[in-house]
Amino acid sequence: MTAHVFEVLDSLVGGRLTSLWYTGDRLWPDETDVVVLGQFVRLPSGQHVDVEGDFLSSHLPYRRAGLGGLDPDDEPWLFVVQAGPAEQLRRLLGDNDPYAAMRAAMEAALVYNAGAQVGTEVEWDRAGLVDVYAADGILAEDLRLWTTFELLRGLLAEAVSVPLRDVVAGYPFCAFPDRDHACEHDVFNDVFAAWQRRLLS
Repeated sequence: MTAHVFEVLDSLVGGRLTSLWYTGDRLWPDETDVVVLGQFVRLPSGQHVDVEGDFLSSHLPYRRAGLGGLDPDDEPWLFVVQAGPAEQLRRLLGDNDPYAAMRAAMEAALVYNAGAQVGTEVEWDRAGLVDVYAADGILAEDLRLWTTFELLRGLLAEAVSVPLRDVVAGYPFCAFPDRDHACEHDVFNDVFAAWQRRLLS
């Protein structure tokens, strides 16, 4: 089964995921109104994914997470995720669309890399993220204690080859209860540590 992120970014199937990052554990105290924007960025040939990902995200005040790698033709790409409280984002530009401020931030950041281009975008709110899990047969009740950011991190975990059902089953402490491993005592950190150690396919 293809991870949800790669269903959205179907042009990457057959490529390589080489980079993954995310910021701190919590979003904001009131999470009911958080919106999430994921943007696929094609980088110019020969650019280094980690270097460009660090530089680009440093110019995005609402950065939350990112993936990067090489497509089937070895061309570099990033999938950058921004998130914030919808009302705060609306006030920034006086725009009723809360995603507009995050798009504007990306546009401003890409001034420093003229060859990079934004392609596919995906917009989520909490309900939309819960719907992604529901498509895998996971009940909203099973996600009741999850923050919006944890729902997002679950999709990142799926992107590195751990099924969403396994992430939910292991929440919050351990992704691999039946496997001898150096447990991180956090289901998401457990997955990402295993991926960094090349223990996942």
